Amino acid sequence: MMLRKQDWLRQRIVQFAEYHTKSETVNHFAAEGEARSTIYNILNNAEQRGAAKAWFRPTCCLFT
Repeated sequence: MMLRKQDWLRQRIVQFAEYHTKSETVNHFAAEGEARSTIYNILNNAEQRGAAKAWFRPTCCLFT
């Protein structure tokens, strides 16, 4: 099962944000053409739920 574009983007943003500030993260992905509001929503939801629970599908099922 492949990750959808939205899931892939969420994963990239959360992983990038672990090592960068929020403003650096927003600027980085905005430069790639993603909407700032989308980036902020992903970051805010990840903060509320905890980065480890940020909507990622389990990888155990990718090859079944």
